[in-house]
Amino acid sequence: SLPSGPAPLPIDTLLMGAFHGDEGESALLLERFLAYAQGTPDALGGKAVLVVPAVNPDGVVLNTRKHAALVDINRNFPVANWELNAMAEHYHGGPW
Repeated sequence: SLPSGPAPLPIDTLLMGAFHGDEGESALLLERFLAYAQGTPDALGGKAVLVVPAVNPDGVVLNTRKHAALVDINRNFPVANWELNAMAEHYHGGPW
């Protein structure tokens, strides 16, 4: 079985799904991948793989693009050209 708890270091691959809650198919895909990997010895070839099926679990539950605080987390990464006023209804990256 795959270990649970803190990820072993170093991590070779990071898989993340469901940044947008209304696109939950990626979470289902990663859950199936985990089930496959758990049932298939050597599936990961000895690599450390960290899987986060739903980065936006509250958005998945609510079936919305944004999370519960109404931020589109896919648009909320630190970048050099971020501006507070660069908001549009569909692409609001949040106040931080």
